Amino acid sequence: MRCASISFSKHAVQRLFSRGFSTADVALILKIGRGHRGIPGGLSLPKLSSVRVGRTEFNMNCVICKHGTTARGKTTGTLERGGTVVIIKDVPAEICSDCGEYYLDEPANAKVLTMSEEAVLHHAEVEVRKYAA
Repeated sequence: MRCASISFSKHAVQRLFSRGFSTADVALILKIGRGHRGIPGGLSLPKLSSVRVGRTEFNMNCVICKHGTTARGKTTGTLERGGTVVIIKDVPAEICSDCGEYYLDEPANAKVLTMSEEAVLHHAEVEVRKYAA
């Protein structure tokens, strides 16, 4: 599937991290068209309903609450895997005006997952980091 961008909801980012998946894994699955049923090598990805595919949009409708619209802002993301909790502050995102759900673009999602993976590799129990462009 060809698209200009992919946006990841808060839920999608949390699920990807907890299962050890990357932004590249999602792009591969979208490219080969296997949806959430898995990719070669036995990997299985959660449903992609929280991943928005298409052109970059501003003020998009929230796919979670269906009522709010999003606007650019900064948020704090919390991710957890095993015994590690990672909190990342000042993450650039599209944030729903109604429910507060946030959506990360591909570069922000990749950076958040990379920062979080580093905390896991260092066996941190709780780590607070600041997103830096």
